[in-house]
Amino acid sequence: MSYNLEDLRRCASSEGVNLIPFPDLQSAATSISDRVERAKGDMRSLGDMDPYIAQKNNVLSELKQYRENIERENRDSFPRKEVIDKNTEEIRKSEAKLRELNAILGNALDLSAAFYTARAMLREQFSSALSQLSDLSSNPERTLGSNPSDDDKKKLEEYIKEIRNRIEKGERDHKDEEDNITKNRDKVRAALDKSQ
Repeated sequence: MSYNLEDLRRCASSEGVNLIPFPDLQSAATSISDRVERAKGDMRSLGDMDPYIAQKNNVLSELKQYRENIERENRDSFPRKEVIDKNTEEIRKSEAKLRELNAILGNALDLSAAFYTARAMLREQFSSALSQLSDLSSNPERTLGSNPSDDDKKKLEEYIKEIRNRIEKGERDHKDEEDNITKNRDKVRAALDKSQ
């Protein structure tokens, strides 16, 4: 397919998926970008996981204490049933709270995996665009036809360079966000796996 200089000029002054001058690739990237935004919204609606992680650590600590209270009471010559029953009830409540917290953390883990996957897929679309831009740069006749003027060749290279620079900056931003997602996901996974 051929692209004219005006298409490339318009893309060179755009942002995001509109930087991609190749219609099929831009269409796929737009669809994936929508997925990224939905996943980002889902993550945002969950909020910060640190309070849930802290709550889980507190609940695990309380559970340990209740169990130790029961063990200590059972070692006593005259164990008090009411003390054992009270701690047993507290264990039941804490275990219910633990299940709730694990469900929240598990949901966050699933959503961050979806967010990461969508981000990575979008980055791949931009990488494909860079590859096609290199091909376009090597074969200017695809855009300019045969025997293009030096001025048109120069404009073509300027537009390609501008698009490439903007995409590469966007890729770095995406990679930083993917790294951040991974870091948070690992923290949530570690909290979810923690059982004592």
